[in-house]
Amino acid sequence: KISGLQSLIEAKNQIDLAPFYGHHARENQVILYAGGILSAATDRPDLFQKGVVIPIFNPLTIKDLRSLRKLLPLFLPRKIEINVTTIDDLNLKSKMAKLEKNEILIVHVGPVAKEVFELFFTKSDIAPVVQGRNSMNLMHLSGIPFLPSSVVEPYQVNDVPEIAKEALMELDSKLIKQDDPHLFKSIGRFLIASKEKNSPLNNFFLSHALDPADVRQDKLY
Repeated sequence: KISGLQSLIEAKNQIDLAPFYGHHARENQVILYAGGILSAATDRPDLFQKGVVIPIFNPLTIKDLRSLRKLLPLFLPRKIEINVTTIDDLNLKSKMAKLEKNEILIVHVGPVAKEVFELFFTKSDIAPVVQGRNSMNLMHLSGIPFLPSSVVEPYQVNDVPEIAKEALMELDSKLIKQDDPHLFKSIGRFLIASKEKNSPLNNFFLSHALDPADVRQDKLY
């Protein structure tokens, strides 16, 4: 795992990292996130100019990964190249090097040390997905936009900018309709806003950043 993590870090200048973490991540959440990234990249190619790697930091079984591989082409455009692999893949470095713009590589990482987790999520290139109060506290400390895998809990919904509210409400949807691109569009709008300097979304997260003195650092993640 160490070699694979090092490869991810070394490739950071050539790829966009979009970390994903959820205690009970469902395949549809990963698909929604990937679909949102593709939607954002299509609408604003100037902001998304690299291939994307989605490292998944929660435990998944071989059965889960097989299910994810099977479902991806059902809900995402078939012409888009999306592959699924694991952090111990001996060809991981070459797979990342071959990523073209708008291509996605999903990499199952699994649990990691607290310091590694913090590094990936606070240095992400695309707003990450997180779950759990401690992980969300980490993101609040950074002031970086993020998407909670279980929606609304960390926010007073009325205080969230309109562009964020819709995406936050829809991310946790239990139903994905193959003929309904609206879910992907909504998340895509959130990701676009998170990439725009001085956007209302970025200003919201910065203004709501936590004071480190208010958070028990030993409880993060």
